Amino acid sequence: MFRALIRSLGVDYEQWRALTRVALKLDFRTASGLSAHQRSEKTEGAYQIVVRYAIYVALGAMLSGLVWMSGDVFFSGIIILSYTMVMTGMMVLVDFAAVVVSPDDFAILGYQPVSSRTFFFSRLTNVLVYTTLLSAALGLIPVIMYFFAGGFRPLLGLSAAVATLLSCVCTTLLLVVVYTSVLKVVHPNRLRRVIGYLQLVLSFFIFGGYSLLPRMLNIERLSQVTITKSAWLMAYPPAWFASYLELAMGRWGKLEVVPALLSIVALIVLAGRARGKLALEYSDRLSAAAAVSEGSKKSASAASRSGLIFRGGEARAVALLVRNQFKYDQKFRLAVLGIVPLTVMYLYMGMDHGPLADPFVVRGGGFGNSFLVYLAVLMFPPMLMMNLTASDSYQASWIYYSTPADRGRLVRGAKDFVFMYFVLPYLAFIGAVFQYYFRNLWHVVLNLCVLGLLSHFFLQLAVFLNPLLPFSQPARKGQRTAGYMMAILFGPIGAILLLFVLSRWIFPNRILLGFVLLGLAGLSWLMEKLLQVRVERRTASLEYQD
Repeated sequence: MFRALIRSLGVDYEQWRALTRVALKLDFRTASGLSAHQRSEKTEGAYQIVVRYAIYVALGAMLSGLVWMSGDVFFSGIIILSYTMVMTGMMVLVDFAAVVVSPDDFAILGYQPVSSRTFFFSRLTNVLVYTTLLSAALGLIPVIMYFFAGGFRPLLGLSAAVATLLSCVCTTLLLVVVYTSVLKVVHPNRLRRVIGYLQLVLSFFIFGGYSLLPRMLNIERLSQVTITKSAWLMAYPPAWFASYLELAMGRWGKLEVVPALLSIVALIVLAGRARGKLALEYSDRLSAAAAVSEGSKKSASAASRSGLIFRGGEARAVALLVRNQFKYDQKFRLAVLGIVPLTVMYLYMGMDHGPLADPFVVRGGGFGNSFLVYLAVLMFPPMLMMNLTASDSYQASWIYYSTPADRGRLVRGAKDFVFMYFVLPYLAFIGAVFQYYFRNLWHVVLNLCVLGLLSHFFLQLAVFLNPLLPFSQPARKGQRTAGYMMAILFGPIGAILLLFVLSRWIFPNRILLGFVLLGLAGLSWLMEKLLQVRVERRTASLEYQD
């Protein structure tokens, strides 16, 4: 029956099925780089998917209490659906806005007997599977709440599930239409940069929302709010889908039926518009446009500046690679700059209750409100290394295997470059913030020495656990967002105990602090030796993966 339905739409079922399966395998297969004898690709891919969507479920549960406590399902529906639609739109932009339609599609499929309609449905299926899973994870707990809030109400729960699903589909189609329409008048490379910086701006809202929203919103107070419907409110798209909840409650007035009909009309119109945007002919035009240079000239003189520290050998090669990857690879640059919103958010939260506390002055009183700033410093190196291995240009990593370069030194060189050119400037910025509040240069220097040694150790540990060549693995949808969420939600757990020990016993005792500094330096030296052995063994078994 399903096959007949697909064919009735003018789509070749076998081609649609094959294209969709290949696209989904490429999206959800493992990108860990582990060899077959360590963990099967199927098991690793399933593990990554489960962890990723478990994080999304946890995020969606943030406002689920509002559903249980609120007496106005329309108001709670607007809040929940607004949150879900915004989160879906942000994550779609962050993860794969630049590959909604790829210039490579025409090069791969252009000579095949694939109709434009079949290509459209396969591409649309691929995009909607991703966003459907995302919306299902974000809305899982709120939808369950609708089933049981105020007694068992299955019709209300089903309407909430449909509203969540269709609202995210509408958001996805809108992004597809807007993104591909802009490509008609803007060069793909320039638009990619604009979208990239838009992602950076949106990161402030993503990270800020996760931590500030629960503090700003009082669920108990919100549960007592009721909303008055008006014509202006009906112009708000989440209200269209929230009207499904009203219909499920038996309210079939004009202000309930009309917004629900508007949502259906919007879906039909956006689907029709997306039909021309996801066509194979459009991919052909995009491929031709991408092949045309923007006409801008890049200066090569600045590349020599990375040789001030890394002067030769594999270290020099990796320094040039990482530096130019940061300059020309939009995704990698934004992955690094994406740490900025997290730091700004932590600084804001730290200074929300007064100046940052000097641990040498409070003497055992803890880091106080500056705890999150220290946490950001410790989390920064692992988050950086997480983004250093993946790239859309991973196929160019064949050069690692065709030159006499020592692959172990390449991995360690990438780690050293990241520490010298990213972590140290970051520590200098944090040092300037500390000096502004501490007014004691000696306290700032000792503080930065401890943080620098710890940051270097965590960087070594990140490479030890995942010793991969730089930019040698394919980037996956959801990998960046899920990685950030794991760092935000689970990264602090291991650092809390360490920071507690430092604040309570180490910083108040100058003699103990001296021994700790020597111990951290020795630990870093020992870790470097262990890392050298580990990387040499690991890189010796690596093979080029096309």
